Order: sequence, then C-alpha cells, then structure tokens
Amino acid sequence: MHLYLLRGLNRADLRMQLRGLNYSTHSSCYELDGYLYIVVQIEEMIANPQLATIILANQVPMVQAFTALQLLQDWAISEIQHSLNFLSFEEKATNLVNACQIMHNGSELRRSYLPLGEIMLIVNCTPDSFSADGSLDVMANLLRITQALTAGVSIIDVGAESTRPNAAKLSSDEEIARLSPLLAELQGLRSQFNFKISLDSYQADTVKYFLPQIDIVNDVSGKLDHTSLRPCAEQKKIYVGMHSLSVPANPCLIMPNYPDPLQQIALWGEKKLEQLQDLGFTSEQICLDVGIGFNKSSAQSWHILRNFSSLLKLGVPLLIGHSRKRFLNKICSTELANRDLESAAIANILLSGRVDYVRVHNYQLLHSLARVSNQF
Repeated sequence: MHLYLLRGLNRADLRMQLRGLNYSTHSSCYELDGYLYIVVQIEEMIANPQLATIILANQVPMVQAFTALQLLQDWAISEIQHSLNFLSFEEKATNLVNACQIMHNGSELRRSYLPLGEIMLIVNCTPDSFSADGSLDVMANLLRITQALTAGVSIIDVGAESTRPNAAKLSSDEEIARLSPLLAELQGLRSQFNFKISLDSYQADTVKYFLPQIDIVNDVSGKLDHTSLRPCAEQKKIYVGMHSLSVPANPCLIMPNYPDPLQQIALWGEKKLEQLQDLGFTSEQICLDVGIGFNKSSAQSWHILRNFSSLLKLGVPLLIGHSRKRFLNKICSTELANRDLESAAIANILLSGRVDYVRVHNYQLLHSLARVSNQF
C-alpha cells in the first residue's frame, strides 16, 4: 500500500485530485492554516505519468521538525491504518460541532467529521412544493439559510417553480419576482460565510437575469441552449445538467429498462459533456445530476442509487437529488414531508462513496448520521 498526502483549497479541490484515481480509501478531511488535507491509500504506485504528476505536485514533503503538518500527517495515517496511535490523537483532541481539534504551537489542526462530498440545501420559494416545504417568506428562508451555513452547509439551492407532476408553470418574470428579494439578501451573507448560491431554474431569461449573483446554474431540464450556456462558461459558473425526459416530471413517461438505465444516463452524459466542453466549460465547471424520480420508476431509481459508481467514468462531479421523493414509497408510507430520515440515510451512504453533491431538505439529520459514520 502507498500513502499520499493531498492538499487543497477546499473540498471540491480535493475531490478533483481524487477523481480518476483507483484508491482503496482515504482519511477524514483535515484542516490546517487555511488548507484542507487528506491521506489517500493506493494499492500500487501510480503508473500513469499524468496522474503521478497531479499527485506528486500536491504531495506535501516530509519535514524533519515535529510541526503541525507532521502531526496532521501522523494523525491521518493512524486513522487509515486503525493503529493505536489514533486513540492518542483522539484523546488529545477537543470536540467541536462537526470536527475535533488539536492545538499545536499556536496552530489549529482539525479533523472533520463530515465527508468530502457536500450538501446542497433545497430552498423552495414557492407554495407549490411537492413536499410542502416551500415558503415565500423571505425572512423565514433567510433565517433557515443562515442556520444551515453556520452548521457547515456549503451550497444553497434556491428555486421558485415546483417540478412535481402537474405543477403550474411560472413565467420568467414571475420567477424573478419571487427570487429577487431572497437572492438580494443572500449577497449580504457572503462576507460572513464561504458558500455557493445555486439557481434552480431552466428558463433562459431567469438565468440571464441572476447570473452575476449566483455561482451555479441548476438546470433540471438539462436543455438550456447555447445562448444561456456560453455566458455561464465565460463567467466561470458551474452548470448542473439533470437527466430528464420531461419537466415537470411526468409519471406516465418512464425510461425503458433495456438497455440498462445507467447506460442510457451515461450515454446522455457523454453527449452533454461534449456539448458543454464545445461551449467552453472546463470539467470543473460541469456537474451531472442523474435525475432521480424524473421519468424513472421506483425500481429504476433504486437501481441507479445502488450502482451510481458506474457513472464515475464520466470524470466530472455528480449530484444526486433524491430527498423526500416518491420512489421512497417502497420503504416508507409517511407523507413526503416526513421522509427526512430515509433521505438522510441514503445521502450518507452516497457521500461515503464518491458522490460530490447531495441535494436535501434536511441537513441536520444528515450531519448527525455523517458524524456517527465518521467514527467507524
């Protein structure tokens, strides 16, 4: 086994370095002096010169003095190797909300309990949400968002139109009117928190209007044209394209079972990547959403969740938005708004794999499950 210490400016940076590597496991995410680190365990030396360059360029050299960086490395290695040294580090550490911390010569060294993947919090500015969680109350939404950011949520996904079956379609003017007050308030939070604003819209005029204010265009149709997409690429925004056959979701229009739905999504993804790259997007600016619940049967949705790792070959970040959706009828009979535990359990499993983003309504339960999982 070979160990590499990787350094990044943020979680997305570390995930990008890991993408394409055939690693067996990695440590928790550690934070020191404004950088994030992980130790990765790889069975064989990296033969691919390009990948070796990526790894070696980011490998932090061994240091002779017992610095905070050396302490970090030893702590992370002991975690991966399940050695008794890990007990000593953990007993010295002070427990925080989502992490534990050791002070060393004035430096704060933290081990995060949260996964490398990130949470996208759903904020529905609509009274027509499928899970009855929508609100047009700007101050109530702002309070909820502030609490989430304080707790460590890194992406806020704001939308105004429901995409449930038979949902009423909004005009772009109506979308803009609903979203403008909240998005204006969110700009004021940028000085307090490091987070991204995602716009959940597939209307070109809405995207154009808000593009300077947002970081991510979350296009559930996956069909925005080049007139909307090119400015997004030029302004270095992230584009999330979702696989869907219809928006709003049409329960009567379902993907065929053959060929494998995952193969159909992969083929769609390859074509979407080619289109986006031709428009100037880099791989770091592209994220693909498998579209759970959109034109997929319950069985197909579960199949996709079980086997999502087959889509990693696309080489770009993956997002899964499964929270509270009807495919959960298979395992629970509660109202849609009362499915947060099941949704959090699925998200925790996905994040312990290699999913980049999960889109959820309830981050508190997910954080609780992630903290427990991290201890194992």
